[in-house]
Amino acid sequence: MALSEVRTQIYLPRKMFGALKKKARDQKKSFAEMVRAAIGNYLEEQRIQSVDWENDPITRSMGSVVADADLSVNHDQYLYGWAKKKG
Repeated sequence: MALSEVRTQIYLPRKMFGALKKKARDQKKSFAEMVRAAIGNYLEEQRIQSVDWENDPITRSMGSVVADADLSVNHDQYLYGWAKKKG
């Protein structure tokens, strides 16, 4: 165990424990890795949901810029003057 990790104990329903244990075995990972990954995914999902997209500067600027239809393909040409891509 790394020095930055904290040992803890949790209680899981038997079915959940069994399903996670099987998933860990199938993926050749430890049970602890699977629990950490699940908790990490949950925390990331919560972080994303807490973003105020309505007041995000990029979101607010959507639709305010008119660009050539090939901007996503030829952005280097428009930014740096490189040759346009064919196709």
